[in-house]
Amino acid sequence: MHYRVLVTIDKEKCRNSEHARKHAYKQLLNDPSFVGEGGRFGSPCSDWFVIGGRWSGFLSEHTWAKEVVAQIEQMEVEINRPDGVQVYARGQSGGPPDMVAAREELQRKAEAAYSEAIPDEYRDKGLKYDRDTYQEYGYEDDALIVTQPIYDALLAQYEGHDLFRDKDGDPRFVDLDWDDVGEAFVGTKWLIVVDAHI
Repeated sequence: MHYRVLVTIDKEKCRNSEHARKHAYKQLLNDPSFVGEGGRFGSPCSDWFVIGGRWSGFLSEHTWAKEVVAQIEQMEVEINRPDGVQVYARGQSGGPPDMVAAREELQRKAEAAYSEAIPDEYRDKGLKYDRDTYQEYGYEDDALIVTQPIYDALLAQYEGHDLFRDKDGDPRFVDLDWDDVGEAFVGTKWLIVVDAHI
């Protein structure tokens, strides 16, 4: 099973998104309580992980990509077949020839809309709607500086915690500097999305 973990680290430790993603990856990889095969007295939270993964683009979907993702989702609704077979713009392959053709057309339209919506700061960074979910360090927008809207949407629920686990004990948030979440994160922390597997 895959689960999403939000990770924060001090902005001063990382000069850009790539550095933030690699720094977070290295810290999580070297933490035996997060990843590995377990040991004599217990097991870690996950057996492997990647930056972004199935949640690559998640942070953008809460910022600049919100409208274009809604537009693509509407395209998916409109193309669904009467027999209940659903066609998606990402993460699907194979099927009957008519479904493959419909999906390819939908994917072409989705990628064009997504490409047009990409802000200048992310142009020529390899971003697309249908992404490689096994790219070790994710994509440029899988790490960003915390803004007030991002804080309100994704981090406020963890206020007062440096680590938050769900009811099953799986981590959902961790600050790699051991800082408790608070408004001071705005403008001072990188937020990185991680796809962890258990």
